[in-house]
Amino acid sequence: MATESQQQTGTLKPGPVPHNPEEDADLVRAASSGNLHYRHRAFAVLVVRYERLIRSLLRSLGARTAEAEEITQEAYLSAWRNLSSLRQPERFLPWLKQIAYRQFLRSIRPDERALPDEYAGASTQDQPWIDRELRTVLAYCTRDEQELLILCYAFEFTIGEIAASRSVASGTIKSQLHRARQKIKTSLGENQPGDQHNG
Repeated sequence: MATESQQQTGTLKPGPVPHNPEEDADLVRAASSGNLHYRHRAFAVLVVRYERLIRSLLRSLGARTAEAEEITQEAYLSAWRNLSSLRQPERFLPWLKQIAYRQFLRSIRPDERALPDEYAGASTQDQPWIDRELRTVLAYCTRDEQELLILCYAFEFTIGEIAASRSVASGTIKSQLHRARQKIKTSLGENQPGDQHNG
């Protein structure tokens, strides 16, 4: 198994810190059955592996530090209780992100969210999932546009998943993302990557 330091290194790009889905799947299976002590130990590895990432993603959505910590803990508790329902254990991280985002929506109203950070000046230490290019892009966006782009490129949600979480049609999300990308293209004066997300 790769060391935890190896898990946290590598080229930064829009999306999560590097991870190994096969290792995650082994840990999920170990945490789902057998001796309770070993189940706890296996799940603890998953906690250590991704808790900083989840907290960082929640902070980027407007959760304050204490709120992000609490929601992260609640997300892991929910994941532990429902681990047997995860049919594709190699998709533990995407599943955990979905749990954390749903908990975020339940816990913090839009008018209670913190003001957005200055992404262009944010450090990769605070936001390990984001590179300089994406930080620059987010600086041109409104708060809602930032959230959509973060859900696409950091949470790696599909358009359909974003639409479902917001209780709107997929077409609405597609239109909003298109407008955000056009805005970015105009602001930067250069072409941006095409849409790689499908509903």
